[in-house]
Amino acid sequence: MLASLFENLGRVLAREAELSQAQASTSASASASASASASASASASASAGGEDGGSGGAAQRLKREAIASFQAALRLDGSRPITRHMLAALGGGGGGGAGGGAPPEYVRDLFDDYSSNFDESLEVLKAQMPLIILVPPPI
Repeated sequence: MLASLFENLGRVLAREAELSQAQASTSASASASASASASASASASASAGGEDGGSGGAAQRLKREAIASFQAALRLDGSRPITRHMLAALGGGGGGGAGGGAPPEYVRDLFDDYSSNFDESLEVLKAQMPLIILVPPPI
């Protein structure tokens, strides 16, 4: 159970790192297209971003924390394919899956975990195809 907690924490941290990195990239693009004075102002703002060094630094810190969480999960239970895959994807070792795609256990577990939410997701997305297939429209 504790391994699951660390795995889920790692997933959240990894997602936050992705979002933070995307935000940093967007900010960098905006700064690059701004005038020289605006770029200088953005650089000053980024320098004042605190110990993280701005959004890019925050992304790296979150990534390190995600890796540490996945490593803790593996120490508690080394048989977790999702943890191994996520750790390898983040560049923190873990074996299995990096560069060669996700291991079959990871894919199976991912689909099994999502299956309980699938119907709800279809409703949210207002997907109509299953209804059309199951109940043809009147002619």
